[in-house]
Amino acid sequence: MKRCWISSFQEAAATVLKLVLLRAEPKTIIQMGSFVYHTLFIDGITYLCASDNALDTVTPSAFLKNVSETFLRNPLMSQEHFSPSNAVATDFQQVLGKYMMKYNKNQEDSLISALKSQVTDVKNVMTQNIDKILEREERLNIFTDRTDDLQTTVSVTQLS
Repeated sequence: MKRCWISSFQEAAATVLKLVLLRAEPKTIIQMGSFVYHTLFIDGITYLCASDNALDTVTPSAFLKNVSETFLRNPLMSQEHFSPSNAVATDFQQVLGKYMMKYNKNQEDSLISALKSQVTDVKNVMTQNIDKILEREERLNIFTDRTDDLQTTVSVTQLS
């Protein structure tokens, strides 16, 4: 089961990379299936990030920017004939892991903040609705009092 997901992710990533190469844009966002793929193209290198949140484009962009800056500062990148090697992959796996933890935590924090904001909004709407109900009740009481006064006046006038 896990192998199928990896295979489908690899296929999707390959498709996204082909689309990015055709577009030749520095930044690309592509929705494919349940994921949103963000790419950043700098100095001949394409950085790819998959997200399950279509609404958040800021976090993946910041992630890709930090990863690309860190990758380009890597001493192995300064070699004249760079080719991906196990040394770079091993070294950079740890860096990617740290960035993924950092940005996933930030996303969880922003999700909690968003939920708190929604709860506050609902609370404010409920408070406004209660205030409106109390105002209507007050007006209804005034109307009822006036009706009673008018009825009393009519009764007194009829008796006279």
